[in-house]
Amino acid sequence: MALLLQTFNKTLLVGDYYLNTSRYAENCVNKSKIWMHCDGKCQLSKLIKKQQEEEKKQQEKRNEKQSEFYCFNSCISSLSMLLVGGSKQLFSPLPDLKTIERPRTIFKPPTC
Repeated sequence: MALLLQTFNKTLLVGDYYLNTSRYAENCVNKSKIWMHCDGKCQLSKLIKKQQEEEKKQQEKRNEKQSEFYCFNSCISSLSMLLVGGSKQLFSPLPDLKTIERPRTIFKPPTC
């Protein structure tokens, strides 16, 4: 439900404007300028601008939280490597290279 409201918030504001045009016209800043035919559109644009600013602030907060999370994870992993010893052997050493003896009944190399 919250996702739908976030997605269609501008549409909902415009729909509310058309349903309640008289209420928006009462609060209109341009009442004295009749030739502008504003009819409360200035109030609608203020609401839309306010909504966009709130969305921008929320997006910035989300971005900050994500960067803090990534920094926190990388700091912990580097700190744990320092505390544990850091020079851990990740792979076992390769065995000495030598010929492997195969049974001749199964493996028959080509003859010249």
